[in-house]
Amino acid sequence: MRGTQKTSLTALFIGLGTTLLYLSALTGPLQLTLMVFSSVFTAAAVVECGMTHGVLCWIGTSLLGLFIAPDKGAALCYAAFLGWYPLAKSLTERIGKRFFEYIIKFILASIIIVLYIFVLQRILATDIDESIVELSIPAAFLFFYLAFALYDTFLTLAIKAYLKRISKYKNRR
Repeated sequence: MRGTQKTSLTALFIGLGTTLLYLSALTGPLQLTLMVFSSVFTAAAVVECGMTHGVLCWIGTSLLGLFIAPDKGAALCYAAFLGWYPLAKSLTERIGKRFFEYIIKFILASIIIVLYIFVLQRILATDIDESIVELSIPAAFLFFYLAFALYDTFLTLAIKAYLKRISKYKNRR
């Protein structure tokens, strides 16, 4: 694929991802679902065009989401975790040993949740009762790890479906 084709396809993925981020603000209960689906376009950019275009897709969708989407929280969640995770997944799965892949993925997830809690408490100065925080942090970690495992599984299935049904590599297999 030529450079202009890669750039055009990446721009298409950015547009589709931004559209889903925008729609996530309007859907209420389906907000997280649409945010997760928007991250699939970053994975598709990596599959079709390579890691560099995947990074560009994540950055472009994040910036456009922050500028255009009515719910900045959804765009921030995409930019901080959901958008770049397909890139990290691609890199960690090159190791080839599942156990180490999952260890690295869960370490990354732990770093993200700790940073998220830090940003909420220290930078955004969210007024949180300390007694509630002490009780809810372990529950939040448990919930986050379960959600993360589901997200990782979904992303794996979405990438496999993409490779099977849509990808340019379909005819090569």
